[in-house]
Amino acid sequence: MGPTADSTLAGLEQTIADLGRELAERTAERDEALARETATAEVLGVINASAGDLAPVFKAILEKALRICGAAAALATLLTLRECYPANADHHPADRNHI
Repeated sequence: MGPTADSTLAGLEQTIADLGRELAERTAERDEALARETATAEVLGVINASAGDLAPVFKAILEKALRICGAAAALATLLTLRECYPANADHHPADRNHI
C-alpha cells in the first residue's frame, strides 16, 4: 500500500475506535438511566401498596439507593417537628445518644 492508503486505513481505524468508545459511553449512560427508572418504578409500587405505612417506603428507597450507587451502607434521616434521628435499614430508631 502507498502512503495515502496507509493514512486512510489509519484514519478509518481511529474512527472505528472512537465510535466504539462513544458507543460504550452511551450504552453505560442508557443502562444507568434504565436502572434509575426501574428503581423509581419499584419505589412507586411500594408507595402505592403501603397505604400510609412509611416503613416499607423508606426501606425500598434505601435498598434502591444502595443498588444504584453500589454502596455498602445507607442511612435515612427521619425528621419530625420535635426531633431528627437516623433510622437503620429496618427503620427502627437508632441509638439517639450517638447523634
